[in-house]
Amino acid sequence: MAHQPSQPDEPQEAPPSPWEWLAAAIGLALLVASLGYLVYDAQAGDGGPPAPVVRASGIESQDGRFLVRVQVANESRATAADLRVEGELRFAALHHLRAAPQ
Repeated sequence: MAHQPSQPDEPQEAPPSPWEWLAAAIGLALLVASLGYLVYDAQAGDGGPPAPVVRASGIESQDGRFLVRVQVANESRATAADLRVEGELRFAALHHLRAAPQ
């Protein structure tokens, strides 16, 4: 068997320092934690439909018409991007809202 001579001109690479190992361990821990959270969130999500809640926040009379300001909040984790809010102001509701103390 022939013996191959070593090449003295090749530089020897130093082993990684403890700081490099620590940085790599922290990066790995963050990656595993992020992936774990995403899997948990996907499995534990409520999966229900959006749950919009509409509240009147103000009513203004303008030239015989009424402007009703509303606030809509989604109380579900599901998105409600295509939500469309329509309403109708009826006299009984208007009378009740006028009589309410401000």
